[in-house]
Amino acid sequence: MAFVSEKSSIEALKQQGYQQVYTWHASPFEEDHEHSHPFDTHLLVLEGEIEISIGDQATLLKPGNELNILRQVPHSGKAGKDGCKYIVAEKH
Repeated sequence: MAFVSEKSSIEALKQQGYQQVYTWHASPFEEDHEHSHPFDTHLLVLEGEIEISIGDQATLLKPGNELNILRQVPHSGKAGKDGCKYIVAEKH
């Protein structure tokens, strides 16, 4: 399992221009149905797994994996069997 420092990752994302940076906890098998945001989003997984679907493409993210989701792009997510802890960074 990859080790990712939560504190240093949050600071690095803020330095990259993300205005809102926070940690999110998803419960086991929690689903976030398709939606979009009026801002760019960056995800960084700290613990567990989450599958993010954009269109017909699903990506399984594990600790240390990152994903950018551009503003207005519809996407959905589903946490793995142990849930997922991840950093969410928003660039408005």
